[in-house]
Amino acid sequence: MLGECFVGSQIDTELYWQIVRRKAVAYNMILYKPLLVGVEKKLRLRLLSILARMDELAQLLNDYNDLQEDSNRGQLNAFTHGVYDHRSINEEFLARAQQLKSEAVTLPPAIRDALKAMFENVGINEFTGRRDEGESIP
Repeated sequence: MLGECFVGSQIDTELYWQIVRRKAVAYNMILYKPLLVGVEKKLRLRLLSILARMDELAQLLNDYNDLQEDSNRGQLNAFTHGVYDHRSINEEFLARAQQLKSEAVTLPPAIRDALKAMFENVGINEFTGRRDEGESIP
């Protein structure tokens, strides 16, 4: 969080994602890892990778939804700091969501079901106007 205080009004994509990974993603990894300790290592690493990217997507969606509030407070936001344009972000959201979904379908059913619930909680379906009509994790 401290790093956010020292960024200028415009930042590049790489710096934005470094901050997101060190803030939101790293915190959530602390929560996820103990829950997955008994999962076979290869599967655990795949799952943690998917969860990390889901957290990245969640942060980007949060920035989109909080654009005005973050702007008023001067808080780091992908859209107010020049990383993305809020008028043309839909393709980025969809590409990231589709990548996550395509990887999730290769996981065992119980894990896939849990990821489906988490993915729906992220809110991408509501943002894009899509529901469970073939767009979610099977």
